[in-house]
Amino acid sequence: MALLLERGFDHVSVAELAAAAGISRATFFRYFPTKADVVWRGFDRALDAMEQALEQAPEQLDTMAAIREAIDESFLATAPHRDVWWQSFMLVNAQRSVGGESHDRWARWTDLVTRFVAGRMGVPEGHAVPAAIAWAHLGIYLATLRAWAGQPMDADQMQAQALSSIDLVAAEMAGLLEFTD
Repeated sequence: MALLLERGFDHVSVAELAAAAGISRATFFRYFPTKADVVWRGFDRALDAMEQALEQAPEQLDTMAAIREAIDESFLATAPHRDVWWQSFMLVNAQRSVGGESHDRWARWTDLVTRFVAGRMGVPEGHAVPAAIAWAHLGIYLATLRAWAGQPMDADQMQAQALSSIDLVAAEMAGLLEFTD
């Protein structure tokens, strides 16, 4: 990540990344199907944690609270490698060539939440309300991360700010859960 941040994603070859890691190019591709996957690996772990948390959310837990807990779990999944994850986000946010894959990742994020909310509401996944709730949560998540971009980072403070903002959005949107037309 240091090499990619220092020189830019487009200016570092796979061979250079492999050499910096002390592995061959072939070994690199056993772990990362593409160069961009180096950047996205932590995010993919966070998505996996979020998906698992939503799948395991107790039925008695309020829908908005379950989403919040799943987002919190996604933050916690990055904790062991939080600096690398943060550097990855900074790179994706700053460089369009690697950020181009962000659509698929953010789509997975919103699909997870949309499916969860639709299931809880008893409406089809294509219903607009679950999607709106998912996109509102993603908007807060991204806005918080981008607000911290380029600033000295206290990851715990950033996480707390994101969750506090999510609480505000969830409180305002909770009434939508009753809308099924």
